Amino acid sequence: MRRGMRLLKTKWIPPAPKSSTFRRPEVSKKLKGLVPLTLVHAAPGYGKTTAVACFMQDEQLTAGWYRIGEDDAKPAVFFRYLLGALNVRFPSVGEKWMRHLEREEEDRETEVWYDLGSDLLNELALLGKRSVLVLDNWHLAEENPLLSGWMEWFFSHLPENSRLVLISRTRPDWSRLAEMRVKGSLLEVTGDDLSFSEEEAEVWLSDEYGLALSPEDFRRLHGQTGGWVLPLRLIGEKFAASRRLEEGFEKKIEEDLFPFLDAEVWERQPEEVRRFFMQTALLEKWSPEDLEALFPEAEARRILEELLRQHLFLAPAEGGQIPLPSPLPGLSPGKAAPEVPGTTGFLLPSRRRTCLSEPAV
Repeated sequence: MRRGMRLLKTKWIPPAPKSSTFRRPEVSKKLKGLVPLTLVHAAPGYGKTTAVACFMQDEQLTAGWYRIGEDDAKPAVFFRYLLGALNVRFPSVGEKWMRHLEREEEDRETEVWYDLGSDLLNELALLGKRSVLVLDNWHLAEENPLLSGWMEWFFSHLPENSRLVLISRTRPDWSRLAEMRVKGSLLEVTGDDLSFSEEEAEVWLSDEYGLALSPEDFRRLHGQTGGWVLPLRLIGEKFAASRRLEEGFEKKIEEDLFPFLDAEVWERQPEEVRRFFMQTALLEKWSPEDLEALFPEAEARRILEELLRQHLFLAPAEGGQIPLPSPLPGLSPGKAAPEVPGTTGFLLPSRRRTCLSEPAV
């Protein structure tokens, strides 16, 4: 980080949902149980940020909000924004460290960041009122092991009056989570919670986009999307004018959906993961024997567990063919990553197999 770098204050402005934004009573009900650490994690397009913003607005909770950006994984950048987010809400918090970080360059020993964290925790404890900090796009910061380790240490020492909400596309791989869950200090909101029910999808598409569909068509849409918000929104926007589904609508939605997944998901994967999918793209199902023939068992297990942690690409074979691509449809992201698949294996929808087996252009 260069000396005197200007901070983008827009990263501290929480989304402001309109009164007409579709509310999710069941999701808000679950979020009301705010505990020291709340993890909201799901694949792209599940409405994670909107759900948290609606809850904060409806409950009239004012939180320090930091929308983490692509270039914020450097410690000096991350901590300046983190302190700034709290300072906007609580002007006395982090002032000393804000001045300190403005004066010096970014190359500091790891211990310095833990000193910063200790001072910050002490200041939060002395506030005398509840503080809530929301970190949106946490997956962009956790790529840095220093930040991931620091955050695990930080939330495990939060004072009684403080709450931390992490919004992420991944479930952090932190050993303390199991202990916090047992103690009631961890709340997880996952893709299962954020997926629209059949009734919610019907109400939303009817009210927001004016779609006049039969109950059978609504059931069909919900079955094909699994309640995934992103393709439902694309369907609403594309067919709002005609107010009905057109023949072959799945193909039209895929044309919009796959470029998004390519840019937001596929292009972000390391070469190892891409190679894994290229080598398995033609398989209808993955059995242990298939994987062992292509990869050492330990490597296959590690890659699969990482994909499950990221809520990406895989669909349980028991669910049958899935017309629209959906990151891990039917699999609860909050569950522990399973072992290498059993005899049922995993199914990769045919359209996605074709996409992943073709060179990127």
